[in-house]
Amino acid sequence: MEVISENYMVAGGRPLQILSRVRRDHPVALHGVSMSVGSATGLDNAYLARLKQLAHRIDPLWISDHLCWTRTQAHTSHDLLPLPLTREALDTVCRNIERAQEALGRTMLFENPSSYMSFPEDELPEWEFLAEMTRRTGCDLLLDINNIFVSAQNHGFMRRTICMDCRSLAFGKSTWPAIRRAKC
Repeated sequence: MEVISENYMVAGGRPLQILSRVRRDHPVALHGVSMSVGSATGLDNAYLARLKQLAHRIDPLWISDHLCWTRTQAHTSHDLLPLPLTREALDTVCRNIERAQEALGRTMLFENPSSYMSFPEDELPEWEFLAEMTRRTGCDLLLDINNIFVSAQNHGFMRRTICMDCRSLAFGKSTWPAIRRAKC
C-alpha cells in the first residue's frame, strides 16, 4: 500500500494508529508531495525530522517524493512546480537529495514529473537530467509512465525517445516489460 507521507507526519492520532496497524500485516510505501527537492532554499529541517520519525515508526518498503519544488523560504505552493532543466537546477536537486538520503539513512526514489511547460534556459533533455540525478546521488527513479506520456504530448517529443534514452537509469528488471506494454 502507498500512502501520502504528509498525511501521517503527526505526533499521533487515529489515522497514524490505523496506518501502524495496517503496517503490521502489510507492506507500506511512503510517497511525499512536499519535500521540494528542487527548492534553491534547501530542504526544511522540520519536515525531514517528521518524515524520519514516520519512517522509523512505519519501516516502509521505500520512501519516495516528486522531482519538483513546492516552496520558497516564505511561501508554500500546493502544486508540484516544474524545474528548469539546467545544470544549476541539477546541482540543487542533487544536493537536496543527498541531504535527504543522509538525514533518512536510506536511498530514496524520486518520481519523474509530468511537465506542462519548459523554460528557455533548459540545457538538458529530461531523460539526461534524470540519468545524471540518479548517477550522482544513488537515488532510484520512480518511473511514472503516464507522466512520460503527458510530457511527450505537451512538449512534442516521442515517448519512445525517453524510454530508449532512459536505459542508462537503474530500473528494476520488471520495468522494461511495463514500458514496452505502455507502447512508449
